[in-house]
Amino acid sequence: MRLVVLTNDDSVFGLTILNEMKRRGMTVDAVVALAQPLGYSRQLFKWVSKRVGILQAVYFAVRRVIHGIREARTIRAAPGFITDFEELAERVFRTVGTNSQQTLDALRGLEPDVIVIGQTGIVREKLIQVPRCGILNGHPGILPDYRGIDSACWALLNDEPDKIGVTVHWVDPGVDTGPIVQQRRVGLDELGDVGALALDDALFRIASSELADVARSIDPDNPPPGVPQPRRGGRQYYKMRLGQEREVRRKLKQLL
Repeated sequence: MRLVVLTNDDSVFGLTILNEMKRRGMTVDAVVALAQPLGYSRQLFKWVSKRVGILQAVYFAVRRVIHGIREARTIRAAPGFITDFEELAERVFRTVGTNSQQTLDALRGLEPDVIVIGQTGIVREKLIQVPRCGILNGHPGILPDYRGIDSACWALLNDEPDKIGVTVHWVDPGVDTGPIVQQRRVGLDELGDVGALALDDALFRIASSELADVARSIDPDNPPPGVPQPRRGGRQYYKMRLGQEREVRRKLKQLL
């Protein structure tokens, strides 16, 4: 099977997926490492600002950068963790922009059976059509109930800690709406005392393991179709406000 991993060049999640694949003895034909253009971050900030206001959006952006640096240092320093793409795949290609023509050309030239993505942002139809079998994503939430971001925190806010977990699904043109291949519910006791901010980080690590297991098991001549998600039902969530985060932390302390 020709397997390609598409991920941001600074994504810890992408590196963790690749490390999990290497531990399983899997051959990754290529990594396509993305550098996102400035407009990508600008658009993300704009979307968050619409939900929470500019001041909170600035706070979240700064906090995410600081937390991301600390998380990356911790994971990269773990014994045996490989940070060099060249050691994790047969070939490495570097492109700019998830859905750019440059990325499309690189992926088409690789003729992949399966593409596994790691924090690439929204994937458009032209890219979805590239692999023979499809694109796999690991979502740190239980689909279809918790699409979008901050899934674990929203589940806690909604008093549904039993709906914290990860979902591996095929990517379609929607946001976290593709057929479900594998799903795992994760108890808070398994996550440990990570705090509300680190819930997604912990779930992404679990999702990377689930993704590697699914990818390893795929027969490219008979790929699993997955279970279609209902067209109605479920909900997409967006960035929480600070007041909602405080309530999540309160509920989390009660549960741990």
